[in-house]
Amino acid sequence: MLADDFFRLAHHDVNGRRRLHARAVDIGLAAALIAELLVTRHLEIRDGELVAANRTPPTDAVAHTVLDSVLAELERHSVRTWLLYLEKDARTHVARRLVRSGDLQAVTSRRLLGPVITRYVPTDMNKAAWPWLSLSWRLRERHKLDFPGACLAGFILATGLDKWVLEGAPPAASEYLQYVAAHLWPPMRELLAHTEATIGDAVLAQRT
Repeated sequence: MLADDFFRLAHHDVNGRRRLHARAVDIGLAAALIAELLVTRHLEIRDGELVAANRTPPTDAVAHTVLDSVLAELERHSVRTWLLYLEKDARTHVARRLVRSGDLQAVTSRRLLGPVITRYVPTDMNKAAWPWLSLSWRLRERHKLDFPGACLAGFILATGLDKWVLEGAPPAASEYLQYVAAHLWPPMRELLAHTEATIGDAVLAQRT
């Protein structure tokens, strides 16, 4: 699942800490959940708006929840509106999906007089690191990426994770990443353009 691999990339493979600004991670995960439904043709992007194209319930519970949210709306909303709506619960949805699959475990802690904090820690460091190892190596070596790999490459570029995935890589790796992202499936390209713009606005707003 695309959102699962993006979650792994966006969090440390040992301690589960975020590698990006919190809003960038959450919006990226929201976009990845939308992307999963674009790929299965349950959703479409039309004139910048997210539209339900297939009412058949997805087999995945998280995808089902996202689709139900879209179907429940009487009016159409822009992709960016949906990204801002879904980001509120996207990290929890994906983390719990990974907990159910045995890939994460929830660890709770509480600071003195502070709230209870839940952190999701990988159960297998090697499995958690695999998306980074595979993608980083393929981009550095300019190997052809399959469709899921190309989509994941687009996501790291749109969210700023490329700076970590390609740390220390020669300029050719970044050029290849740009090439891959520019030749993605058009609906995915459009989704990622909205994602990048939404993250940029969100991070800027918190700095001002």
